[in-house]
Amino acid sequence: MKVFNIKAFVIIALLALVACSNNGSKNTQDSEVAKQQESSYSEVIPIKLKVNQYLFEPNVVKLSGKLITEMYYGAPNYGESPATDKKEYVYVLVLDGTIDVINNVATNKDGEGHHTEIGIKKVQLIPGANIALKQMENKKVKLKGMFINAHTGHHHTEVLLEVKEVL
Repeated sequence: MKVFNIKAFVIIALLALVACSNNGSKNTQDSEVAKQQESSYSEVIPIKLKVNQYLFEPNVVKLSGKLITEMYYGAPNYGESPATDKKEYVYVLVLDGTIDVINNVATNKDGEGHHTEIGIKKVQLIPGANIALKQMENKKVKLKGMFINAHTGHHHTEVLLEVKEVL
């Protein structure tokens, strides 16, 4: 029995999907729609998600929960020496329920960089330009944005939300 490499299988399946969708149609309208879909954040993803499951960037998600501020220790020792470590205050969204954030190779061009996270209860927020969260502290909010995995010492939850809009 042969053992298949999952990454290779997904790449082959995606190539087959692209080949099937490029059926030689010369319709200009169809190609304009395809170009818009390629550049859109809300591209069609060949994966079936459950109600509490979301995908990483570039997919845009809508979430609700209570907006709070949490303190974490920062440099130089990130909590090892609380007396000398800087204190970092970050916005966190405590979700209405738990969610899963799934790595989908179809949206992740190199197949790496994001790790599926299960049972997320809160996410650190990265406010976009002109997004003021201070006046919404300790209130229920609805936000629109994109998920990323934590990848620096300043990221304090497994998954972060780059906030694009307050709904």
